[in-house]
Amino acid sequence: MSESENNDELLAEIYRQISDNKHPSLSDLINNRKDELGITTDSALAKIVGIERNTLRRILSGENEKADVLSLLKISSFIGIDLQKVVNIYLESLKPDAQQELRNVKKSTFILQNFDLVGLRNQGFLKVVNDLEYVENRILKFFGLKDIYAYKSDVGLALFSRANLKSHDQMREMWVRCAYYQFKKLNNPYDYEQKALEELLPRIRPYTRHVKQGFYAVLKALYNSGITVIVQDYFSKTQVYGATFVVNNKPCIVITNRNNKYPTLWQALLHELYHVLHDFDELKTKTYHLSGEADMFLWREDDANFFASELLFPTSKLEKVRYYIKSNGYVEEFAKANNVHPSIIYNTYCRYMSEKGENHYPFYSKYIIDSEEAISLIKSNPWDKETLIEEIENIKQKLETLNT
Repeated sequence: MSESENNDELLAEIYRQISDNKHPSLSDLINNRKDELGITTDSALAKIVGIERNTLRRILSGENEKADVLSLLKISSFIGIDLQKVVNIYLESLKPDAQQELRNVKKSTFILQNFDLVGLRNQGFLKVVNDLEYVENRILKFFGLKDIYAYKSDVGLALFSRANLKSHDQMREMWVRCAYYQFKKLNNPYDYEQKALEELLPRIRPYTRHVKQGFYAVLKALYNSGITVIVQDYFSKTQVYGATFVVNNKPCIVITNRNNKYPTLWQALLHELYHVLHDFDELKTKTYHLSGEADMFLWREDDANFFASELLFPTSKLEKVRYYIKSNGYVEEFAKANNVHPSIIYNTYCRYMSEKGENHYPFYSKYIIDSEEAISLIKSNPWDKETLIEEIENIKQKLETLNT
């Protein structure tokens, strides 16, 4: 049997499997994948996959009874169905320009599988999403990579193994990889000692009264104790308000300033410090923990929240002040006497009432200040930088300034 007849027989078998009622049609598979990746038009799909629009139209409509092998290879790569046997048979007969074309398609598919382009545009990282050559160059320059496939191995660790990630998974993966990479390069020179953290924690609350410098000063003390903390804006399509990593055998924390509220900023920091204090050995095996997302490893999130709340403003003190919460003057004096910012008292009270099914935030939100002033000296934003190294140097300079 000739090579041409072999190809025809193999294609016939592929079409029989695809057209089987027990399986989705090829058109369904393509359209489902297109929807998953946020591709809105067939024209954009044809450009990304590298198939003529008319050929794609015929395949989608079922008019193309005998698609060429190259088109099938492109589509198989795009939808993630294993046609390796077809690839092995056909690759040898491809001309050099066709081989390059296929490499380009695989590269484009890799980008689409691993990066949420729309989300990254909304984050300000990308200017356009329909020029994949621009997207590739932007990613390569940002991470300092020589080829796009090195993203999986060179940026942080190989922390994720799943293919065909959903958009929120893609955003979370990139955020985690960026954070890990930054901590690796920052390389805090101080040793981490748990005893130093235990001694520091009870002294944190009074710093909440100093909105401009307090949070900044606490990060300095933590850095000197071997714990690196960076603050970034909330990253689109993730649910993370904080994360704890172990890098170079030292704790590292990211605070995302997710809801831009001053009490939540402190709550998030102390929540992550609970994980450093109580889960450090487990963190060393898991590498990182995200707070605010589904608890895959049964982390003690409730305990961490209670720990943070009690350090900031204990329940025993709330019991003394909550009956006078309508008197702002009383709350201000109580806050001063107890070395805590009044915003934290109001937020603790509102959360307490929320747990009882009552929403008091509309009455007291005017007393709960935002966090912008508190983080103005230390906040970083890597996503608008040309290179991640540029932002790492920026963070390093701020941390070194903290220690002068």
